[in-house]
Amino acid sequence: MKRRTFLFSGVTLLSGCAPGVWNLPSYDDLPPNKSGVAIASVGGEWRPNARFSVGFRPIASRDTVGEFYFLRQSAFARIPIDIHDGELYATVATRRLPPGRYEIYGASVMIYIGAQISYYDKRPFSFPFEVHPNTATYLGEFLGYPLRGRDALGVEKTVGAYFTVRDQRARDLALLQKRGLSFPSENVRYDIMSKAQSANSIFRRVDDAL
Repeated sequence: MKRRTFLFSGVTLLSGCAPGVWNLPSYDDLPPNKSGVAIASVGGEWRPNARFSVGFRPIASRDTVGEFYFLRQSAFARIPIDIHDGELYATVATRRLPPGRYEIYGASVMIYIGAQISYYDKRPFSFPFEVHPNTATYLGEFLGYPLRGRDALGVEKTVGAYFTVRDQRARDLALLQKRGLSFPSENVRYDIMSKAQSANSIFRRVDDAL
């Protein structure tokens, strides 16, 4: 069966940030021998300005979650714009984490137009990855795009979102190096979901044959 080009995602109205998204502690003070670094570029192409988020959590804990995220205009944090092409903006995000097994469990796009609107996938999803001491784990590039459809009157509108996944390791590691974050090649692992792993989810791997 031919795979659908776009993947449908749920739409919901929220009054605040998604619950639990901030409850993963910061481990930036951990020494390298007791931690590893997870790397992912994240962003997207959207009008108006949007917040793009890829959520992850320890596999053993459903209640403790974290995220890689990008918001072009933020009053709370100055997020580097590492990638800019027309309406596409993205950053290369890093998170220092204790060694262990984690999973990417979804992604979302949030915008504010009079109300806070979040587009995300309601289907369960799990892409596992591991963090090792003194090692960087590169997870790929995640870019969010609007899924367009039509309402009952035939008017075109945004009805959801999808995220492309690519292996951009050379570019992203070079961009981090420009910021003074360098990782010896022997200390970098690559854990990027395949097309088969991303099937039937908000994610869409677009640059491999698997």
